[in-house]
Amino acid sequence: MVILLIYTSQVQVTHTITVNTPLLEVYSSLYEKYAETLTCPCTNIAIEQQEFISLIPTFHQICDSDFVDPRWPMGIQNTMQLFDYIYNRDFRMRGYSLFQALVSICALAKVSIDNALIDFKSTTFISKNLLSEKTFAAQMNASIDLYTTSLAYTFSRSFGIIRDTTQGNGLVSGTLSSITFRLTAINNTNTNQSIGTINPRYKTYDNDRCSCHDSATCKEQAYVYTPDNTKVRVYKVPGLVIGCYGFEAMLQSNLLCFYNQTCVDGLRVAINFSDIFTTSALDPSKACVDLQNVRIRHYYWLITQTTQFNDALYSTNSIKHVSTWNRMSLPAHLNSQ
Repeated sequence: MVILLIYTSQVQVTHTITVNTPLLEVYSSLYEKYAETLTCPCTNIAIEQQEFISLIPTFHQICDSDFVDPRWPMGIQNTMQLFDYIYNRDFRMRGYSLFQALVSICALAKVSIDNALIDFKSTTFISKNLLSEKTFAAQMNASIDLYTTSLAYTFSRSFGIIRDTTQGNGLVSGTLSSITFRLTAINNTNTNQSIGTINPRYKTYDNDRCSCHDSATCKEQAYVYTPDNTKVRVYKVPGLVIGCYGFEAMLQSNLLCFYNQTCVDGLRVAINFSDIFTTSALDPSKACVDLQNVRIRHYYWLITQTTQFNDALYSTNSIKHVSTWNRMSLPAHLNSQ
C-alpha cells in the first residue's frame, strides 16, 4: 500500500474542469490561478470595437470658449470701418482673419476626429480565444496608438495642403498681409496721359529679416497702434503674432493674452463691439502652447465592463481548466476526499 501511494504521488494526472457560460469575473478569477492551462474558446469571435471601448477626445479649451463667438470678428470689422486710417500691421486690421482662422482650425479638428472615430468604432476586433486582461489591454493600446498617430498625420497633412496651396500659388490675402502693390506712373508724351505699371511687393516681417516671398511662416509680435499714420504702438497683444497669412499666424500663436482676464479686457477696449457680451479668459492650468497638435493628442479610453461587454466578447460555451496534480499538490487532493 505504501509503495502504491508513493508511486501514485509521482504520476501526473490530468483533470479537466469545465465551466459553462462564465462571466468576466469568473474567468478573471480562474485566470489568476491557472493562467497557463486555462482555455476559453469564444462563441462570438468578431465584434465591432464600439461595443466595448469608448474614446473621448479632449479639444483645446479655446474651441469651446467665448473667443470663437462670431461677435469677435464682427467687432474687429466694425472697428476697421470706424476709423479713416488703421495701420496695416495693427492687430485690429489683421484680427478678423485671425479669429476666422481660429474658428476654421477648431471646425477642421472636430470634423477630422469625428470622422476618424466612426472608422475606429466600426473596426472589427477578432479573437478566437478569450484573451487575458493584460493581453487585451496591450492590443487595445496598440490599436489606439496607431489610430492617434494616423489621425495626427492626416490632420497635419490637411494643414500642409493649405500651406502649400497658399504659398505655391502666391495667393494674396484680403488684408494685403503677404503682398502689396505699388503703382508706378509713366508719362506718355504722345497722348499727354499718364499710364503706369502695378508692381507686386512682398511683405517682410521681423525687422525685414523674413520675406513672404521666401516663406509663409514669417511673423512678428502683434500690437494695437494709434489710428493714424504715426504708427505708434499703444498696446501689445501677448501670445499673438501677425504674419503673411492669418491662418499661418494663428497656428504660430500661443494665445497667452487669452489666459489673462486683464489682457482680454484691455483688448476688448480697443475693439468696437456693437453689443455688450462677456468674454472669460481661458483656464491657465490647461494652457497649451501648441495649438495645432493639442486637439489630437489627448484621448481617454475606457473599456466598458458591462453586461453587454460580457455577452459580446466573453460569451462562450464553456471554459476548460486542465489541472495537473503531482507530488506537491497531492496532500491537498487527499484532503479534499
